[in-house]
Amino acid sequence: MTPDWITSFEQGLVSLSGLGLVNAITGTIAVSDVRAHTGKYSLRANPSATTGRITKNISGSPTAYVLRVWFCLEDLMAADNILVGINAVASAFRLYYESSDNTLQPAWLTVRGEKSAALAADTWHYVDIKIDVSANPWTADVQVNGTPIAQLTNALAADTLVSIYLGVQISGTEDVYFDDIVGTKDADAYPIGGGTVVAIRPSADGTHNAGTVIKDDDGNVIDGSHPAWSLMDDEPWTATDDYVQQDGVGAGNYAEVNFEDIGAFIVQGAMGYVAYHASTASANNGIALIRDGAGQETNIYSGDMSEAGLYYKSAIITAPVAGWSQSTVNNLKGRVGYSTDVDGIPYWDAMLIEVALGEADTGVTRPLTGVCG
Repeated sequence: MTPDWITSFEQGLVSLSGLGLVNAITGTIAVSDVRAHTGKYSLRANPSATTGRITKNISGSPTAYVLRVWFCLEDLMAADNILVGINAVASAFRLYYESSDNTLQPAWLTVRGEKSAALAADTWHYVDIKIDVSANPWTADVQVNGTPIAQLTNALAADTLVSIYLGVQISGTEDVYFDDIVGTKDADAYPIGGGTVVAIRPSADGTHNAGTVIKDDDGNVIDGSHPAWSLMDDEPWTATDDYVQQDGVGAGNYAEVNFEDIGAFIVQGAMGYVAYHASTASANNGIALIRDGAGQETNIYSGDMSEAGLYYKSAIITAPVAGWSQSTVNNLKGRVGYSTDVDGIPYWDAMLIEVALGEADTGVTRPLTGVCG
């Protein structure tokens, strides 16, 4: 599987700045540390007589998409609502919550299919969805907690998929948490299953090439006495008071950080995230990248960084040649720097990697279901 989107919202916020986290925010929805399936944070939709959802765009106009979402209803809903949507150009898939019997129903817009088993309140559930609009009829396959619902079809001509909705999409007063999201354009990945997503943050310095231009926020050159990792391990990603900066041109200069290790899990993929801003709005540039143990690099972001406030960028990390494993994840390193224009000094505020873990593992115990909390 090659993932397209991996998140457990461990940046601690949703924001439109930079469009690296989400592409639209509607109504009352935010990241919360009240409940989480794994990690510290989850996405909480708790509108009062309104909606609350995020939109994540699907790039490349695929004709199929597979999505896995964990969710928790703090209380069973009093009215029908929509929790997940996957949008094509001509129509859309919706996952309805049916309030009369506390079940889920797949639908093409308002035409609903068969129901899932009843859901319990204050409990984590997961749903696997595969949408295929490559030919007439379209198909929607859904599993809830690993149990399939009958396939739902839609008699429409071939189309492409454009975006994902997540949250409360019909005006109401609800309280729903979402966590451990994995999406992919690989139709054969269905079902992704009841795995999790873990965030790993910078935890130590790697080998720098700082020269005289890669510095901490006090102006000290990054070295053994002035580390980079503790300037980019923020939680949540809201502060701009510590950072790595590059105050002089140096296309080959960078700071390097190592990340926290993961245990012996089956790894499905990884996504890198970075937060940055600059000293002024003057044009500049810089790079944040992830480098694997074999030297293969994935740019999380490369380009102009002249933003007064925090901007957020993300990218799926290219799978190592040796494949994903505990070892290849634990050998990932982050680098920031490489600037050739520092008219507005670039600042790198935070980095992390979100790692998608499979349902089966090699002996490490972790929660897959259970009470929200």
